[in-house]
Amino acid sequence: MMAEIVTPPACFWCGEDCGGTCLGLTKSAQMNTTDPAYWMLNSGHVSSTTIHRDSCYICRDPEFAQMGMPLCQPCPRCTEKAGQDAGHIAADDFVCDDCEFDAQEAYEQSLTETQSTNPG
Repeated sequence: MMAEIVTPPACFWCGEDCGGTCLGLTKSAQMNTTDPAYWMLNSGHVSSTTIHRDSCYICRDPEFAQMGMPLCQPCPRCTEKAGQDAGHIAADDFVCDDCEFDAQEAYEQSLTETQSTNPG
């Protein structure tokens, strides 16, 4: 038995039956109701972030936020220099696109320093 494909009545973002065109999405980029992760679109948890990079596929795809997925983050080093959220660390990476700061390496180093000062 084939699952019935149901098209949602309106776009989550514009409220119209736009088929994703308000976001520049193609039909192949939109999630349909037969996708196992479709329930996440209607879970009510929407992620937010303070940065956006047009060249980043995660920043461009609103379904990441709508599903409550982790989003791209500002870079701590760029933010410190600019005095406001700056830089871009993609949600699927650890390295800043602007200054090559490695957030994972910095985190691991801070753990090592914490463990050496608090051995117990």
